[in-house]
Amino acid sequence: CLALGEAVGDSGLRHLLGQTARQGMERYAAVNGKRLEDITDFSDLPTPQTTADWFSMGWWLHVELGRYEEAEAAYLHAIELDPKFANAWHGLGYLVLYYLEKSEDAEKAYQTILGLKPDDLAATSNLLALHLMQPEKQAEAEAEFEAVVSRHPPHGAGLLRAIRALVHNNFGEATEALKPV
Repeated sequence: CLALGEAVGDSGLRHLLGQTARQGMERYAAVNGKRLEDITDFSDLPTPQTTADWFSMGWWLHVELGRYEEAEAAYLHAIELDPKFANAWHGLGYLVLYYLEKSEDAEKAYQTILGLKPDDLAATSNLLALHLMQPEKQAEAEAEFEAVVSRHPPHGAGLLRAIRALVHNNFGEATEALKPV
């Protein structure tokens, strides 16, 4: 979903999630007697203790600092602490799909989310985008796409149609799919 937001020029979701992660990291640093803006070396931050802290650290490393391998490790640690924490699976899936180009790991992350939350539109759309990008899975993905679109309300269906259009580099169709219903 973040890739879609960037592709159509809407950075609101990315900004909101980045702000949420920053606030989490600021609270975490404050509890440990530090101010986030005073930390110049990331190793100065204390080790996170909770699943949410590990997720926030992963998101901060991923989105704000571009330290992808460290972000992957933080997401995986959050998942180790709570394998049902869908946000960590989302962060991991997005990171490994769009930044580390590990499509098998991304597929596992999105399948895990759908096992936890079968109607998760973000996981569904990212998994479909992944399948549409793989030539050997395109025919299957197109059939899957039609089935998924029929199960979602108009806004979800529009989002899914936009993703399919973007995967095929059809920006005009993607824009039309995102127009209000």
